[in-house]
Amino acid sequence: MVLKDYTLDYSKEDYKRTIVTLLKLGKERLMQLAEKFNVVFTVRPEKLRPIDYADSLMADVPKDALLEELSRIERS
Repeated sequence: MVLKDYTLDYSKEDYKRTIVTLLKLGKERLMQLAEKFNVVFTVRPEKLRPIDYADSLMADVPKDALLEELSRIERS
């Protein structure tokens, strides 16, 4: 099975904007998003930094689904 790297779907500006938005959510919320989208980490969670969660979410979750979820979070 080949995994797709969804970060390739982002333009440079979209990537920057999305990563900043994710980092503003904080580590706990990033962990919840990772769990919601079934993102699997190969490193123990206590060793991960917020940027690791954000980057993994962008790589493993389809762009449209992630942006839709972020939009929903921002509205609430």
